[in-house]
Amino acid sequence: MKKESHQSVENLLTNESFLSWYFGSSKCERAKWNNKIATNDADRYLTEEAASLLNNIIIKEQNIHESQLNKATQQLMQKLRPSGPAVNNPLPDKRK
Repeated sequence: MKKESHQSVENLLTNESFLSWYFGSSKCERAKWNNKIATNDADRYLTEEAASLLNNIIIKEQNIHESQLNKATQQLMQKLRPSGPAVNNPLPDKRK
């Protein structure tokens, strides 16, 4: 079996196997990468670098207050309306 070599962090960031390991979506990939990291210093270094980069760019979701959501919805709806006379919102509010 040919040993797979990842020459750069950029290659890892586009590698489905690595991303499965990082996001924990595959037990098989997790075992494969954990073994690779444990047995090869170069793979460990690149993996740590790529994981660190992903840790820094992953955006954590935040709760949005309902008033902020309502204001944003109103602004969007105003931008979507034609520039003619004001039109009542024909869509019912299903949040109630």
